[in-house]
Amino acid sequence: MIEQVKTAGDVSRADEYESYIRDGLRQPIQTLVNTVNCKGVMGKGVALAFKQQPRFGDMYRDYKRRCAAGRVEPGVPYLYPDPPNCGNAIVAEQLGLFAGTNDHKQDERSEPWVLNFPTKNHWKERSKISYLERGLDHLKLHYKLWGITSLAIPALGCENGRLEWATVGPMLYRRLDQLDIPVILYAPRNVPAEQASVEFLAGAS
Repeated sequence: MIEQVKTAGDVSRADEYESYIRDGLRQPIQTLVNTVNCKGVMGKGVALAFKQQPRFGDMYRDYKRRCAAGRVEPGVPYLYPDPPNCGNAIVAEQLGLFAGTNDHKQDERSEPWVLNFPTKNHWKERSKISYLERGLDHLKLHYKLWGITSLAIPALGCENGRLEWATVGPMLYRRLDQLDIPVILYAPRNVPAEQASVEFLAGAS
């Protein structure tokens, strides 16, 4: 469920993305969402802010390897680090055997997990609402299997992805509010206050 909606306020675009990560690290949040493309380039936005932090160096190198191998697909987010026995867990889910438990616990690692969320294929392209919707469906299906217990998520596809928050924000809010874990949703910088309100995000159609 959505626990809080936050904005970066009146800051530069670069500071906004760094602020998202800094704030997420200060919160009791297990998993941070990173917006990516499928070409192995973290050159702008939230992705660049992750890339520039040494603590996420292994995640970045893993992402490049996945892209080079064709294993990153628009609208199919994946968790870093990989959940243990992930393949077996997915098979169990498909057979109806999943009981809602997962041994992949945060306290086994000192760093937060990262959910890389591909919102576009090539970094030059616009993000697509259909990719966001597909990815959120994928997240809803898998977050318990992956052991995700809390989530911080930026404004997927907005600004560098050139989608409008007035459209994306309510869609994110409604879908993420269906998860039974705490979620902090970060609106874009300088968004009108009313568009970061629960009344707007929950009520817009």
